[in-house]
Amino acid sequence: LATNGDILTDMDIASLVDLHAASENLATISLTQLQSPYGIVDSDSAHKVTAFHEKPLLPYWLSAGVYVLSPAIREFLPDKGDHERSTFPRIAAEGKLSAYKTKAYWRAVDTAKDLSDAEIELTEKPLPHV
Repeated sequence: LATNGDILTDMDIASLVDLHAASENLATISLTQLQSPYGIVDSDSAHKVTAFHEKPLLPYWLSAGVYVLSPAIREFLPDKGDHERSTFPRIAAEGKLSAYKTKAYWRAVDTAKDLSDAEIELTEKPLPHV
């Protein structure tokens, strides 16, 4: 199990590990759905606004930064650099990378503001099992 150091999540790690164990793949990458940081506005061909969607989930998935790695992946890991840009695309092209999609709480914490925002979020709506 490996994780990025800049995330907060309450994803079900046991389910992630189980999915990986059931596969014969070199790695399993957790995915979370991308949420727009902005409100979205729909309009029609007559230029009339038809709907508003406040910060909707988008139809894209991003790496949630939690991975299960099989021992055999070592030969694919770079001596230097980023496994997400080198190893994962390579083993995905070979059909040896699984995806675990989760709807669990997830937040990247890259800045002091991100940390402050996460603290406010988790104070207002604590996670039930954290």
